Amino acid sequence: MTIRTGGRILIDNLVAQGCDRIFCVPGESYLAALDALHDTPQIHLVVCRQEGGVAYAAEADGKLTGRPGIAFVTRGPGATNAAIGVHTAMQDSTPMLLLIGDVARGDRDREAFQEIDFTAMFTPLAKWAARIDDAVRLPEYIARAYATAMSGRPGPVVLALPEDMLRDEVEAADRPKVPCPAQAADPLGLATLMDLLKDACAPIAIVGGAGWGPAAAHSFAAFAARIGLPIAAAFRRQDAVANDCPVYAGNLGYGPNPKLVQRVKDADLILAVGARLGEATTDGYQLITPDHPGQTLVHVHPDPNELGRVYRTDLPICADMREFSELAESWEDEVIHFDSGPKAHAEWIEWSTATPNGATLDLGLVATHMRETLPADSIICNGAGNFSGWWHRYWHYAACPTQLAPTNGSMGYGMPAGVAAALRHPDRQVIVLAGDGDFLMNGQELATAVRYGCKMLILVIDNGSYGTIRMHQERDYPGRIAGTDLVNPDFAALARAYGAWSEPIETTEAFAPALARAREETGVALLHLKTDVEQIAPALTLSALKTVPAHPASKAIVDLYERNAQGWLEDRGTDLHERPWLDRFTASLGSGASILDIGCGTGEPIARYFIERGFAVTGVDSSPSLVAIAADRIPGGEWVVQDMRALDLRRRFDALLAWHSFFHLAPEDQRAMFARFAAHANPGALLMFTSGPEVGESIGGWRGEPLYHGSLDSEEYRALLTANGFTLVENAIQDPERGGAMVWLARAEA
Repeated sequence: MTIRTGGRILIDNLVAQGCDRIFCVPGESYLAALDALHDTPQIHLVVCRQEGGVAYAAEADGKLTGRPGIAFVTRGPGATNAAIGVHTAMQDSTPMLLLIGDVARGDRDREAFQEIDFTAMFTPLAKWAARIDDAVRLPEYIARAYATAMSGRPGPVVLALPEDMLRDEVEAADRPKVPCPAQAADPLGLATLMDLLKDACAPIAIVGGAGWGPAAAHSFAAFAARIGLPIAAAFRRQDAVANDCPVYAGNLGYGPNPKLVQRVKDADLILAVGARLGEATTDGYQLITPDHPGQTLVHVHPDPNELGRVYRTDLPICADMREFSELAESWEDEVIHFDSGPKAHAEWIEWSTATPNGATLDLGLVATHMRETLPADSIICNGAGNFSGWWHRYWHYAACPTQLAPTNGSMGYGMPAGVAAALRHPDRQVIVLAGDGDFLMNGQELATAVRYGCKMLILVIDNGSYGTIRMHQERDYPGRIAGTDLVNPDFAALARAYGAWSEPIETTEAFAPALARAREETGVALLHLKTDVEQIAPALTLSALKTVPAHPASKAIVDLYERNAQGWLEDRGTDLHERPWLDRFTASLGSGASILDIGCGTGEPIARYFIERGFAVTGVDSSPSLVAIAADRIPGGEWVVQDMRALDLRRRFDALLAWHSFFHLAPEDQRAMFARFAAHANPGALLMFTSGPEVGESIGGWRGEPLYHGSLDSEEYRALLTANGFTLVENAIQDPERGGAMVWLARAEA
């Protein structure tokens, strides 16, 4: 064996493991390794401008290749800057190796210059963290690092390298390339899954995550399409299957299609393949609860430690994603074909089709034009922020790898990820999406992109705000803006200063020609999109959020009616002054049609009127005493005690009525009700509810106590109806001479 420095042994063993690119910010702590790289043409050394960019780029490279992306940084400040990429790789299940030049062995535990105990620091963040004190063992550690990063649930490994160890001259035996382990799928487990599918009525698959790749994407899509199984993508895993797959149903996470959300709620069998079913995918573990009563969960994952970790798992299958998907595709025992897959795909097509929102620069139309103009296999790279919501909704992703987006919601990711993508796939269109706050967290990597001749398109969406936080701020503390406004540079001028082509855009009409000009550029092109913060999300405006906190009386409604149930029966009487609207509501209903009366009270006189006309009425109210009176006086109905804010009857109706009940809810509760309306509406069902005539709160009185009424803006009601699949039929003020309520009549999509 030849005597080599530790730095030379390190680089030789990275080459042996297939490493062809390292992202770094140089440091004096690993000069011996840099010296070895000088004579190693097999490895492309990419010098970035900040260690956060280094780590993000390496993480993205790991996503693109399936083998560890390599980051190299120096001790102390360098390593702490790079920690964000390690956190991202862990939550995204990405193979990655972070190498850190460390203090000399003899200076350890003296708080030497920039000294940190990296094993202690990174152990909670990584799959494995270690320090290599003996250069002879470098091949062993590097091979183990690769094996650990790729096995089971992929993830990051961190190795600290003392600078004097890298200078040691020793003999060491190199290790051969570590193969990526693949656990074969158990045919017995798959046979059990097929039996469960045969018994299922409403199954759904949720896919993407650990170990997912192009082969798994192709095979699983073929299997699901063959049996009509709807496929939902886990959060920011929208390239798990090509979105033109005939059973692709859309993505879960933030701002999903309400129809997809309901489809998951209604599912009797959930097949999770690769996904961890984390907080974002499951909407805070509420869409699918850890115990998921009434639902069977089949969880397929390459790491046995993930199976049963959070969720009660009815059928755990530990398998490589490709192995499982290929076995499923080749399975010959046919399962009954479901029609829900094509229906779910049609719902997604409708959801992902943008309509003009009236904004001067309409991002929905921008995303649509990009989708129609740019190559289908473009790689979309984005960090975190509301800006990404337009592309998550309106872009149609090809099969992986076409989406580089952090599932840990990490800002500043898009630019360095774009560098990694452009270097790894110079023949493909790379698109970086960044908000103004997001971009400036790693915008310095523009210099890296220009230096290495990257061809990429960058869109900076500038609304002068940390938009996501502003949205939550307006919702929780309306009008009290603190810490979320931004004063930005001229991003187009900044890009030119770095050597990129750029152009500002302020209108929808200006976007298409500007994009055409950008595409003619051979290097980095940046479009600075100046948008209005008012349109804070694809289906939400700031104005709609600016409602004052609900009056305390809004929390006393249930108790007020419960204590005065008999009084309500007496005071309400039998006068049916709302009859003209009730007749309009039921005019198109056939005999025996089902009506859900939400906030039915005693059933007098509205529910009784419906029952006497031959309709099947289910009345729901939060007051047990009111429901008891209804059951006693009107035995022909079905009466249920349930707070409408938690309405969950697990069935659908031909018509839904919330007459003079819905407007007792606080604004946030009213917004949430529309998804519940949709969840209980048959195709084509009618919905009628009442609100106040104008936005705001009104505190009336009844039996000597305050009685709360609240209303949203009319435009927000219209938007909520549309977003939840209802078409407005009519709305008007009922009995305006008596200061009456606004009546809303709508119909669910057929």
